[in-house]
Formats: sequence, C-alpha cells, structure tokens
Amino acid sequence: TNDITIKTTGEARHSGVWSNQAYRLEAAATADYQASIYIQDDYVKIDGLQISMSPNGQSATRGIAANTLTADHNQLLVSACLIKSNATGGNAQGIASFDPDANFKIWNNLVYDFSGYCVTGGNRFYIYNNTFYRCGTGISSGGALIKNNAAFDSTSGFDFANSFNSESTHNA
Repeated sequence: TNDITIKTTGEARHSGVWSNQAYRLEAAATADYQASIYIQDDYVKIDGLQISMSPNGQSATRGIAANTLTADHNQLLVSACLIKSNATGGNAQGIASFDPDANFKIWNNLVYDFSGYCVTGGNRFYIYNNTFYRCGTGISSGGALIKNNAAFDSTSGFDFANSFNSESTHNA
C-alpha cells in the first residue's frame, strides 16, 4: 500500500499557535461544499499544517473533507494541525466526512471558529487528544470513539452531539 503524506519542513512548522511566519494553507471558498483539503485517496496523512478556510458566504465549507473512499481499505490520519475558519454562518466544518467507509484518526489538533461542527463523522472515526473551540458544535458523531478531547464555547450549547462509541472516555 502506498500513502500520501502532507506536511511541512521543521523550519516551516507552527509552534502550537497560529503564525503567519509558519507555513499555512489558506483557502477562500468560491462555491458551496468546498474544502481547503479534499481527500479522495485511501491512505493520506496530514501532519503539522496550519489550515484556514474562509467561506466567503458559501455553505458547508470545510477545512479538511473526505469522500468516495474504498470500503474497508483506507486510513486518513490528521495530527498536530491548527485548523481555523472565520465563518459566521453557512455551517462551516473543521474536519468532515459523510462517507461511511472513512477510517479517520484525528489527534493532537486545535480546531476552532467554525460555524458548524469542529468535527463530524461516522463510527470509523477515532478522535483523541484534541481541542475544539468556538464552533457551532464541538464533535458530532454517528458512533466515533473519542478520548481525552476538550470542546468548549460551542455556540449551539452542544460540545458533544449525537452518539459515540461506548468506550469513549475523558472528554470535557
């Protein structure tokens, strides 16, 4: 199996806070449902990036999105990223997949300022050690395993919404 890794060099990597001096991927939507990074390959790792999505009045824009993956043969890894938006409406989402076959592992990220969900996905999502801040909803799931995440200041009043794996623990 071959995989795709998207990362920066050590000199261009952020230090844990947004920096205009570090590498950053900044996208501005021109249509609904656009993403800064849209994954349609089965084995992709995104590590240490700063990603910004400006919805520009478009609906359902996303920082990272995935779709049309091969059933049971994919793994999408997102780690150590800063993902933000300047959305005030339009259901913008930080990390999203509506593909029931998406196997996402999401860890050590800071996702913030999305008008919709910081993360939304299905029962093949494993989400741990993240901070979600000032989104419409922190995490919305159809059975994801979530551990050791902090979600706060959700404008909807729901930091965690829908259903989660019964082994999920230590989330605040």
